[in-house]
Amino acid sequence: MRSLEEALNYKNDRVLNQFRVLYAVSLPEAQEIALEALKWLWLNARLKQDRSQNHEDIPRILVIHSGMVVVDEYWHTFVLHTRDYEQFCKEYLGTFIHHSPGAPDFQPPSREETELQLNYICEVVGEDTMIRWYEEYSVRYSAEVLVKLQKPRLFDQPCEAVHHET
Repeated sequence: MRSLEEALNYKNDRVLNQFRVLYAVSLPEAQEIALEALKWLWLNARLKQDRSQNHEDIPRILVIHSGMVVVDEYWHTFVLHTRDYEQFCKEYLGTFIHHSPGAPDFQPPSREETELQLNYICEVVGEDTMIRWYEEYSVRYSAEVLVKLQKPRLFDQPCEAVHHET
């Protein structure tokens, strides 16, 4: 597993541009969201590593809460670029991070698990990240805001992605 700094230096213009096709965000905004998504992925890989070493007082899993939905949306975009995503996981994280949306048997984390997650985030990637994810993004990119930022779709495809043969 590479360092967080190395993981955050990863760039993928295809994913970044695809995200901007889906959402009306500026390039600097998309780049910031991309960094936060990479940070989230790295944090998940770190948790896997810490759990394999039987660290105590760490969360069982990490759960994306509603305020972080924009990070999840970027992750969705990245996952769809399967080869790039697989290569990133292998090269930068040393493990594949599966995206497991809430399954029918999903149990929301308890208050104790949520506290463990928040403490883990603060300890591993810093309080500024926790504040960004849970306070800033919950306002700046709330579900309502993301709906407004979504670009128009035609036949379930963003309008820019619809090609006409000539």
